[in-house]
Parts: sequence; structure tokens; C-alpha cells
Amino acid sequence: MKGYSPYRKDQIVSLSDQKVRIKPVKNLGNDVQAQTIKQEDKSTITNRYKKGNLVDSNYNPSKIKTKKIRKKSIRVPSKLKNVKSPEYNSKTNVSEKDEMVYKYNKKKRQTVKDPKKKSKKVKNLVTGKTNKIS
Repeated sequence: MKGYSPYRKDQIVSLSDQKVRIKPVKNLGNDVQAQTIKQEDKSTITNRYKKGNLVDSNYNPSKIKTKKIRKKSIRVPSKLKNVKSPEYNSKTNVSEKDEMVYKYNKKKRQTVKDPKKKSKKVKNLVTGKTNKIS
């Protein structure tokens, strides 16, 4: 009994565009038989027969693959490079008189001194002495 298997094997039938696996016929009782045909795209066709006549046929398509959702990556900005800033020395047409006035006012602004803050003199009621508060 070498090569004997208690299970019946599938028949592989090649059609014009694909190969099909035909499962062995199952007896469901009351003269009803079922035959399943599995296609390459993993879809199945189930045929039911009663007394040799086709009664019912079902088509089960293959499962649809669920699309994987990608996680959003956090965008990290690149570090700024140390670049020399451009010099903006635009030449303007200024009359000599205006330039002299500008230089005079600039010099005047620099030489103006801040007025000194005067300290207040307050008399202490307990001791009778005067205190300076700045």
C-alpha cells in the first residue's frame, strides 16, 4: 500500500488563461453533492448538484487587502547655516548742506549730558536728622 492516502487529491485543470484546482466532490446527504473550484486569484466557486443536475452555484471573491496606513513623520527643519548678511549701503543723493546739518545734529546729540538726578532731603521725625533719598 505504498503511496496510498486516505484523502483524495485535488485535480489541477489548466484553462485558457489560468490554472484551477478542483476539489473532490462531497456528499452532503439526500442525493446532494457539492464541488468547489479554487482559482489562482484565491476566489472560489461552489457548485451544488442534486441527482446529477446543477441546482446552485456560488462565487466567493478573494479577500480585499486592507491598505496600510503610514504614520506621518515629523518634519524637523534643518539648522540654518552661518551666512554673512549682505551690507546695505545704498548711496543716496544728499546735498552738502543737508549732510552738514545731519553731522552737526549728530554731534550735538552725542554731547548732550543727562541732567543729574537730585536726591531728596527728608527729615526724620524720630531722630530729627535729615536723610537723603535718591
